[in-house]
Amino acid sequence: ASTNNGISNATNVIVEDIIPDGFKFVKSSDDAYDNATGLLKIGSINVGESYEFTITMEAVSKGTLTNHVSVTCNENSTAASDDATVDVAALVLDVTKTASEMTIGNNSEVTFTIVVNNTAKGTATEVVVSDAIPEGFEFVSANVDPDEIKDNTCTWIIPTLANGTAQTIEVKVRSKETGVWTNVANVTCKQNPEAVSDDASVEVVPVKLIIAKEANKDIVGNNTSVIFIIAVENVGAADATGVVITD
Repeated sequence: ASTNNGISNATNVIVEDIIPDGFKFVKSSDDAYDNATGLLKIGSINVGESYEFTITMEAVSKGTLTNHVSVTCNENSTAASDDATVDVAALVLDVTKTASEMTIGNNSEVTFTIVVNNTAKGTATEVVVSDAIPEGFEFVSANVDPDEIKDNTCTWIIPTLANGTAQTIEVKVRSKETGVWTNVANVTCKQNPEAVSDDASVEVVPVKLIIAKEANKDIVGNNTSVIFIIAVENVGAADATGVVITD
């Protein structure tokens, strides 16, 4: 704000506020402000009156950034000035990745959960979450539809993630090959393109079933009942699903 505290009216009042390095001009409340030169020609300010306008800038780099403003008029060519300093910290998001099971059988499903949490001071925009599904799995579904699935990588774009809020994404996959497979999630945002990541590993093991059959009698007569007992045991390291017995 520019205030005339003198004893006569000020004419040809010119404010200079150059956009400093580290900031990008967004808008001004006075359309007459020229963000290229940093100049605003106000005209006259009578004694005791003030003129106030705002400039909105976007921080595009981190560090301690200072914005300097000065004002002159015909009646006093010596500039009056002031400045304001802002500390811009990198906006870092937290991401955690967990699996619903640590060990599963082949052709079984497991759910990976991704939680993106904004614990920073500001709002994160254009948040990109990418989940590279390892080759031992195939995508089945997700609680939030991916914006893109390419080369077995699912990508979600979150327009805004306010401070203190989180986004949870659950990805269901099906195993198709034995081994230890690691699923990695990466997160970036407009305010910090450096990715943060977390991972979770699942071991896919072969399921081994054994079957035994016996009769309750070794010898029976004609037209006599006999009971056959069938026992199936899972001696593998993972649960067996969709078990079918044919007799």
